[in-house]
Amino acid sequence: ELAQEARTTGTSADIGALWHTPLAGFNLGASLLNMGPAIKFEEDGDPLPLTARFGAAYDYKAGDLGLAQDDSFGFSQFLITADGVKTLDQRISFSTGIEIGMELPDQGHVALRAGYVFNRDSDSATCGIGLKQGRYFFDYALGIMRQLSNVHHFSFGLNF
Repeated sequence: ELAQEARTTGTSADIGALWHTPLAGFNLGASLLNMGPAIKFEEDGDPLPLTARFGAAYDYKAGDLGLAQDDSFGFSQFLITADGVKTLDQRISFSTGIEIGMELPDQGHVALRAGYVFNRDSDSATCGIGLKQGRYFFDYALGIMRQLSNVHHFSFGLNF
């Protein structure tokens, strides 16, 4: 709603795919977001921010590498990710991340995370922690920004 006197609407669609490759733990994904016509107000229109995303992830357990729990400092799960994002009229950006996880007594899990975004002005490094106990989980992430103040993300959840 603009100036409380006029309205506009638009339609868009997203599509994506995930491929669980024959290599155990290795997955590839891609998506195309915001496909649709320009949003028009009277005669002028602005295109939607058409965005292409692609990524890869490799998730493995310490036992898959032949490591005993003691050899991996108590961590039992490892996840390595990389992805790229290209939005209309913006340069492509790449990011990478790693997560190491440890099972806790009584069905708990803790994960330590770190990542980095390349070729983007606003974001650079991130770090965080995730905790899960039964059906409940908590995630915290710190985004270390180059031009703005740091950003803190918290989430609490319940699986059912």
